[in-house]
Amino acid sequence: MTDEANFGQYVIEHHDLSQYMRLDAAALKALTLMPSATDGKPNNFYIFVLSFFFDFLYFIFLFFVYLIMMKIKERLMMRVYVSWEQDYVRLWYFK
Repeated sequence: MTDEANFGQYVIEHHDLSQYMRLDAAALKALTLMPSATDGKPNNFYIFVLSFFFDFLYFIFLFFVYLIMMKIKERLMMRVYVSWEQDYVRLWYFK
């Protein structure tokens, strides 16, 4: 708009649309001029397989988190048990 070099270079005209043919949906589909709704989209089977795969990966991740938590819990419990055992031995055997 601010460039004055293009001023007056363009003209707006009306077109007579009666000279063009109108195509219905069946003709458009037969000519494949317009992309259909399913073009470029994966079908439901691939979506199911991918969702199953990612669910499986998520399950594996949660399982490893669970194993790590159990190892930490096991070490903490062992530490508590050892300290309790030492206190018990001190109380009963060294009076």
